[in-house]
Amino acid sequence: MPNVISIESNLCSDNVYIHLFDSDRSSDLSFVQAGFHHTNRGYSFGPMIRDHFLIHFISSGEGILELHNRRYSVKAGNCFLIYPHQISYYQSSTSNPLKYMWLGFCGHKAESFVENAGFAYESEIRPIVLEEEISAKFQEFINFLYEKDKPIVSADILYFTSMTYAILYLLTTSRCSYDINDYALKVQSNEKKPISRDSEYVRSIISIIQSSYCENILVEKIAKKLGLNRSYLNSVFKNHTGMTIKDYLTSYRISVSKKLLSDQNNTIQDVALKSGFSDPLYFSRIFKKHTGFSPMIYRKKASSEHITNII
Repeated sequence: MPNVISIESNLCSDNVYIHLFDSDRSSDLSFVQAGFHHTNRGYSFGPMIRDHFLIHFISSGEGILELHNRRYSVKAGNCFLIYPHQISYYQSSTSNPLKYMWLGFCGHKAESFVENAGFAYESEIRPIVLEEEISAKFQEFINFLYEKDKPIVSADILYFTSMTYAILYLLTTSRCSYDINDYALKVQSNEKKPISRDSEYVRSIISIIQSSYCENILVEKIAKKLGLNRSYLNSVFKNHTGMTIKDYLTSYRISVSKKLLSDQNNTIQDVALKSGFSDPLYFSRIFKKHTGFSPMIYRKKASSEHITNII
């Protein structure tokens, strides 16, 4: 009997996706996530940092993409790559919102696959070229999710992996139809804009928190890592977010704990530790302060109302 895979998924008409948390990172290439999203006007995502490669294929609309200290304009017909551990942020236009598909993957040979597909650091954007064929592969994937009436199991990973290989192959074979160097220079010279240093500090802080919330994160340690004064860093962060760094960290940990509470196998102590609280009693007190409910009551309430994502 195949093992059931740990996933996060959604099947709304304008936002379909699946994200696996049990991907085999020791193999040559492994599927992590894929989906389709028709965004609202002004929709934004990030700043975020990931532990895998992620390619977006824009089918319509326009917006901005920020990668570390670089900003690009992106539009229909573009695809862009986000590398592992790269701080990224993207936002739809308020007049012509983005509609895109995405594919995430990892593995020992993942980097060589993206290089063969025409991507490189500071050349993360290229034309899609074989858009019809790539869209057809994503549509097959979406149909598979809609038609499947049982949980995703390990046997299904073969299909997800084959789709990943197929899309990367299409990108590789279409590379000869354009000059990636000319395209990259055009994006860099015409569309690159500077990002303010303070904004970059805020993105760095958020990425540190989102990737290390389980650890003993101290504002002093973050300030030292960025080579800045603690008071100045807190002031910059609050000016941009309306919250202190400590308050943002607590809020993010609470959001993680809400998701963990949906799994009945997690004890309250497990949830506290996994979301970055070393003391379960302190966690319960802070959780109630933020939500109005104790963790146990919140879990029962979420379960009785069939809420799967109430972060």
